Amino acid sequence: MTVLDEVASSDLLVFAIDDRRYGLPTDEIVELSRAVAIYSRPQGEKVHLLEGVVNLHGELAAAINLRSRFGHPPKRLTPSEHFIFARAAGQLVALRADRILEIISTPREALDLIPRSGRQRSEKSEESANSAAAAETVESFAGVCKLPQGLVFIFDLQNFLSRSESRSIQDFITRAAHVAGDKP
Repeated sequence: MTVLDEVASSDLLVFAIDDRRYGLPTDEIVELSRAVAIYSRPQGEKVHLLEGVVNLHGELAAAINLRSRFGHPPKRLTPSEHFIFARAAGQLVALRADRILEIISTPREALDLIPRSGRQRSEKSEESANSAAAAETVESFAGVCKLPQGLVFIFDLQNFLSRSESRSIQDFITRAAHVAGDKP
C-alpha cells in the first residue's frame, strides 16, 4: 500500500493552528479532548517540542508543541484549545490544536503527497539543529489536500519524531511516571 492509498482510504481530522489548517488520518487518533493542564517539563529538558505531560485515563502522554515545530509564534495554553491524542513512534502524544474543524473524506484527486523515501528523518547534531528547522517541518508532512476552502497540510505522525526525540520523550515520560508514583 502506498502513502497515497493510506491517506485516500482514511478520513482526515482537520484542525487549525492560527489560520493554517492541518489534517491527521482519523485511524491514527486515540482520543480528542479539550485542553487540560500540562505538567511542565523541567528547564533542562532538551526536546524543544516537548511541553510536558498530560494524563489520559492514567497513561502519561507527551504534550507536543506543534507551534514550535511548524514555525508558529508561541502561545499560552487556553481552555478553548484541544488535544489530539495519538501514537507517534510508539509514544502516546497529546498534540495541541487551536481548534478542531471537521472530519473530511479525502478525494484522491485532491491529494498531492510527498514520496515516503524523500521524507525519512535523519539524526541531526546540535550544531545543525537550527539550520534543519525547515527540513523538520517538511518531514512532518505526507503532503497536502487541495480543497475549495484552501489547503490542508497532511500531518505525517509516523515520521514526526526523530529517533533521538523519541528516546528523549520516552526517558522524560519514564522519569515523570516515577515521580508521580506510577512506577517503582
